[in-house]
Amino acid sequence: MAFPTVASAADGGLALDTSLMIDGMVSTSEDGDESGATGQLNLSLLLDGAPLGVPGLTGMAGVTVYSGEGISGPLGDLQGVSNIAATRMVRPINAWLQYGSGRVAIKAGVMDTNADFDEQNVGALFLGSSHGTGPELSSSGLNGSGAVPNTALGVTGFLTDEASGLKLRVGLFTGRPGDPDHPRRLSWKFGDGTGTFSIAEVDWTGKSHRIAFGAWRHSAQLPRIDGTGDHRGSTGGFAIVESTLAGKPADPEGGEAQGARLDGWVRLGIADKATAPVTRYVGGGLVTTGFWDKHPEDSLGVAVAHAVANGAAGPDVGSETALELTYQHALGHGLSVQPDVQWLLHPGADRTRANAVVFGLRLIATH
Repeated sequence: MAFPTVASAADGGLALDTSLMIDGMVSTSEDGDESGATGQLNLSLLLDGAPLGVPGLTGMAGVTVYSGEGISGPLGDLQGVSNIAATRMVRPINAWLQYGSGRVAIKAGVMDTNADFDEQNVGALFLGSSHGTGPELSSSGLNGSGAVPNTALGVTGFLTDEASGLKLRVGLFTGRPGDPDHPRRLSWKFGDGTGTFSIAEVDWTGKSHRIAFGAWRHSAQLPRIDGTGDHRGSTGGFAIVESTLAGKPADPEGGEAQGARLDGWVRLGIADKATAPVTRYVGGGLVTTGFWDKHPEDSLGVAVAHAVANGAAGPDVGSETALELTYQHALGHGLSVQPDVQWLLHPGADRTRANAVVFGLRLIATH
């Protein structure tokens, strides 16, 4: 889930951004029906050092309030039908400073790794969690990869060549963000077998396209999926291609819409079969915006997320495929409404389970 950027900081150097999202969902299948709601309130204080006499310094301090897991618990899906669902808690999400200008920058503190690595910009419209961080990465290690809600403590370096559009990002983080046995507990544990999490990504961004390749590694001893002991470390990689297929590309500075546009993306991911709950992933989709002159900010999208679970976990373990259709309508004054439908083939990657349909409605308020 993307958070506000520091570029929105006010002339005085500090700005407060807030957002509230509420998801109501109902699922139906031969195995039973479920219903529920979840919400997420974000409060972010943004720092821009230039007005304060420190050009090149930016920062963020953010807190998120989660209202609960919604229907994902009783539904038992593998990938997560709502990307704002989490254990009911109040969690500091960001507390970092970044310094640099132009070619080189460094960022340190507590951060959402998905803000810098494995970003699916076109896919950010969708409610399904796999269109944020890929499931083979988000389920890896001792407690994930440092994406929300269990953000990581660490450092990230950036190297940018603006002329060619090439960017290199490298990060080193604590190996266990949060505590899987106590989800509400705030924890960034060093040592005691937790290891480290390292990740690198190369990104080439042009006027109408973006291509990114990344690789990651957890260094800790991790339990093997087949239950035969531990395995030293876990590795994986991913690739993302995003492109404007029709119309004018989006304004990177966030300017006014430039008419109708069709964007598409594809993401591939792989992970270590010895320890990874999800070993392979392919996802992507299409998003169109600006198709309605009266409401140029509206977006309509269709996406697919196919996650292959580790077959070593049992004979009935296969894959879960989620097909999603969503429409975000801007009501004005920072308010949006987003009806959504998802079709899940074999929820939980269980071959014996019936398919399910999930109907959702998201309300979004930003300031």
